[in-house]
Amino acid sequence: MRFKGLKLCIAWLLFLPLSTFANSLTTESSDSAVNFNIKPLACIVAQPGQPCQMTITAQWQTPTPISACLLQDQVQLACWQQTTQVKQRFNISLTTDMVFTLNNASGQLIAQQKIKVNAAQSTKYRRRLRSQWSLF
Repeated sequence: MRFKGLKLCIAWLLFLPLSTFANSLTTESSDSAVNFNIKPLACIVAQPGQPCQMTITAQWQTPTPISACLLQDQVQLACWQQTTQVKQRFNISLTTDMVFTLNNASGQLIAQQKIKVNAAQSTKYRRRLRSQWSLF
């Protein structure tokens, strides 16, 4: 029981390097490129189904000013008018994997990114490699 927190920290640190490679998503929107990323990309919970409370940092930038809104699974978190660069923190709660989208003023998708919820304890059990009984 004492190492439970240590296991969670180690699991989180193992997923951290993976998020640095996949944290940036660039898509074409009209005439400008939008660089959109959310950090961290993974949330570790002790058991599957538990809610994950975390603070994310959403960041995007574009060479030309745009009006955009950040949505968490169709729920609007924030909107910005004629902005070229944004970096803002949000407190969120997740129970399953969630897609965050950046939409323009008319509702068209500009960019999206997925945050995964990972459990330290798997729902699947290991299969026994040998039978429980033995003659020897």
